[in-house]
Amino acid sequence: MKGTIKAKREFDAVYEHGRRAHGPHVVLFLLPREKGREILGDRFVDETRAGVVASRRVGNAVARNRAKRVLRAALRDVNDLLPVSSRVVLVARRSLVRDGARSPEMANELRELFERCDRSEGDSR
Repeated sequence: MKGTIKAKREFDAVYEHGRRAHGPHVVLFLLPREKGREILGDRFVDETRAGVVASRRVGNAVARNRAKRVLRAALRDVNDLLPVSSRVVLVARRSLVRDGARSPEMANELRELFERCDRSEGDSR
């Protein structure tokens, strides 16, 4: 993973046009390169970018920051599974903090979610 998603426009494109897979602790949104280039046009940069989100529903600031740290660490562990030049957004669920999930567990969950997204490649969502 090279960069991070920071622009609202990129997040919105991933949410609206990307594939999604739901897990017990995280929701994965994946926007492949071809679709990303089509939607973002000139603003599309040929590098894999990821964004990690934890809303206030996850918990207080300490809980949200912990959830994001765990997800970033798990994402580093599954870096080889990230499709080239794609956009990935991970949305933490409340259960991640409640269950005290650690990064190795989350890495396994992310592997499963990436496999699910690969299987549903023909679907637009």
